Amino acid sequence: MVELIVVMGVIGILSAIAVPSLRSYQVKARVKEQAYLIADLLYAAQEKTLAEQDIYGVSFTANSATLLTYGESYEEQEPEIVQSKNSRENVVMSNNTIIDAGTGANLVRFSRSGVPSTTGSVELTIVNTTNPKYIIEVKPSGSIKVNMSE
Repeated sequence: MVELIVVMGVIGILSAIAVPSLRSYQVKARVKEQAYLIADLLYAAQEKTLAEQDIYGVSFTANSATLLTYGESYEEQEPEIVQSKNSRENVVMSNNTIIDAGTGANLVRFSRSGVPSTTGSVELTIVNTTNPKYIIEVKPSGSIKVNMSE
């Protein structure tokens, strides 16, 4: 009986140590997943622009990213929504420096050569925390990078 109590105590101690680590891992995984979903939208916009020679872009809000198509010219018509990704629970986008010069919106469009209309970055974090932080960067060359910042 004493041995059973000792084993139960050891299991309790190990559980008390493991649960916070597991929770931290889940938070990081949630933010990372969202960052890569948004990066995938940016890649899709760039690839569709190159393949179809129509103009595609991605617009951002605090809790979503939307893939848009403008057809042959973004000045001719309102964009059509192709796909939208809403943030996972408690994941927010902040410090968005991706701002379109023509519209002032949080938007990046890709030219027919794959070059973005604007460059910058957007940060993803969990509500009411500062870590972990994933930063999605759109560079002048058209490359899209996802980096983690602790």
